[in-house]
Amino acid sequence: MQNRFSLFLSMSLVFLAVLLFSNIMFPPNPAPQNAGNQVVKQDDAAKNPKLDPDQKVSDAAKTGVDGNSVGAELVAGSKPDDGNTGKKGDATAATPNEVKPPALPKYFSLGSLTSDGAERFLVTFSNQGGSIVRIELNARDKYGNYRYRDLEHFGSYIGKLQLHKNDGRVIVGAVGAGTPAAKAGLQLGDEIVSIKTDLIDYQPIVSPEDFEILMAKIKPDETISVSILRKNGETAENQSIDIQSTDQPLELLRPEHDVLGPGITSPASLLTTLRKPDVHTIHWAEIDSAMKSGEWQIQESQVDGIPAVDFVYDVSKETAEKLDLKGPFQIIKRYWLPRLDDSNRFDFSSHTFHVNLQIIVKNLGDDEQSLALQIDGPTGTPTEGWWYQNKIHGRQSAFGYLAGARDVVGQTAANSYAFWGGPEIVTNVQKTNATFQYIVNPALAINDPKISALKYVGVDTQYFNVSLIPIAADDNTNSEYHCYSALAGVASSTVPKEAKLRRLVDCTFYLFEKLDLKPKAVNSQRYEIFAGPKETDLLTTYGLEDNRTFGWFAGFSKFLCWLLTFLYKATFSLSYGLAIILLTVIVRVLMIPLSRKAALNAQMMQLLAPEMKAIAVFVVFCCWYEP
Repeated sequence: MQNRFSLFLSMSLVFLAVLLFSNIMFPPNPAPQNAGNQVVKQDDAAKNPKLDPDQKVSDAAKTGVDGNSVGAELVAGSKPDDGNTGKKGDATAATPNEVKPPALPKYFSLGSLTSDGAERFLVTFSNQGGSIVRIELNARDKYGNYRYRDLEHFGSYIGKLQLHKNDGRVIVGAVGAGTPAAKAGLQLGDEIVSIKTDLIDYQPIVSPEDFEILMAKIKPDETISVSILRKNGETAENQSIDIQSTDQPLELLRPEHDVLGPGITSPASLLTTLRKPDVHTIHWAEIDSAMKSGEWQIQESQVDGIPAVDFVYDVSKETAEKLDLKGPFQIIKRYWLPRLDDSNRFDFSSHTFHVNLQIIVKNLGDDEQSLALQIDGPTGTPTEGWWYQNKIHGRQSAFGYLAGARDVVGQTAANSYAFWGGPEIVTNVQKTNATFQYIVNPALAINDPKISALKYVGVDTQYFNVSLIPIAADDNTNSEYHCYSALAGVASSTVPKEAKLRRLVDCTFYLFEKLDLKPKAVNSQRYEIFAGPKETDLLTTYGLEDNRTFGWFAGFSKFLCWLLTFLYKATFSLSYGLAIILLTVIVRVLMIPLSRKAALNAQMMQLLAPEMKAIAVFVVFCCWYEP
């Protein structure tokens, strides 16, 4: 027994020595030195998918305050009301302006992927809906390596170029600051002609899909020669650009296309629209159905000297009048990022893992108006580990229920933790008598204002969380935040037929606020969009610590997690592998008294074995020759 333990301890020490030696002899690559964290304008072209499922909620499910349940169509993912519903009983009310097919969107970015940049993210926005398309996490260690990696992507990365096809040409629509493509000089509007590496001959690029397939085959850290055609006035020049590829940063939000199957998509994140509150109907009509997919104006701005982007949408007086409202209205969505400096750059529990959002609704008319603001939650969140790991359901009363790849969570002043698992959300929308899965139930909030005092609502995955957190600010219209309702729903355009894929369905939240605006009045509210890993200290910083659920053995599990983290930090944060080895050694040392006693008992049994065998033979002999 002692020899086996000595062998295990010796091999562990040898492994530790080899690991330390390799870190000394082969240090990580130095961090790239690049500047660039401005607001970058980017033309793009991939069309945003639009939510268009075909299921409906039964009348029995449509319950709420006086029959006025906002978001009935969102429970089953049915098509949102298009604004064609006017007054009660008026099925032929005038429609808003006809929506033209959306033009190719333009992308804009905030932040950078440089190791010494001033932001934690590179965020890509679209002018279609003023939405967030992608959030790439730029959290690096002191060597410049990504602290969090995309374990489902094995190819190379030069940047998300948002390629689109135009007259048979593949055109670059976005070049994010700090990406390898930006460092090499690739520009918006360049035409990608071909790609070449040391192992791949010139491969023509005839579609964006061709480009993605080749990038998946090329390993990181390879030099990629990209042949482009760049316009110079009326002429075009052929050029070749060498781009040093890297590992792909982790995407906390991304466009979701064909993950669940061909043609199944999700809309962009943080879409917003205005609705008309109406106590006579369960559907609150959209004031302008083009708001989610139409083009928003772009204005560069600043918040306390930090670059920001404003997305502005105007609702004309004529459009509002078709729903008996007195317009015009204006909605502004302002985004900006917190800043990094030397004091918090390597502090991965600091208050820097969020995107700031301010939503301003203006009543530009001369009449008092009641409006409803709808905010759709994040989509395309990480799915790492969904197919082989079982996540603990966050609602302990839900015995027998399973969590999914994307679950909807929230907290109010009355409910410390609300949890709807992805599978139960999907099961609910497929029922003929689907019910609302509330985070904030408006019927209950009438008698208890604490229910509508939302602290956060978000989407929770196995290892990451993306949540919308209302925050206090001097320029908020209301000193305390209260919403009308918040509920869980399906964002994927279709639920797949395969049962195993239903855990992967893109689920999100839908948040509703009622606004009473006086003439020429403004309603403003600030939020933080947390996007980060589910590390205890970081979640505690944002008040999201309940999103680490441990089930019935929470006390013991939390102790083991604390011990493992302590050992990781005690070994200079080199590797969790070392922490696991040390934890194993500690457990084996603590087990020595029991193991020694068990070994002594085994030896005693060996010594007694001959006597016990003789007794057995004697008993058999006596029984055989019994007179």
